[in-house]
Amino acid sequence: TLGQFIMKIRVKSIDNIDKRIALHYAFIRFFVKILLGWYSFIAMHFNDERRAVHDFAAKSIMIEV
Repeated sequence: TLGQFIMKIRVKSIDNIDKRIALHYAFIRFFVKILLGWYSFIAMHFNDERRAVHDFAAKSIMIEV
């Protein structure tokens, strides 16, 4: 998104952080984020990896560039 671009944050694959996530994982991530809303963001404060529920569902991770 534009905000992620400005903040220099990228969504990458958890298996290989040099690669973007696949398109079907991007759709999964989007729909889980919409369905779970704030719960997905709040849940990241309660796991050691600090990943949101939609990141676990899409096998993704957020990194700073």
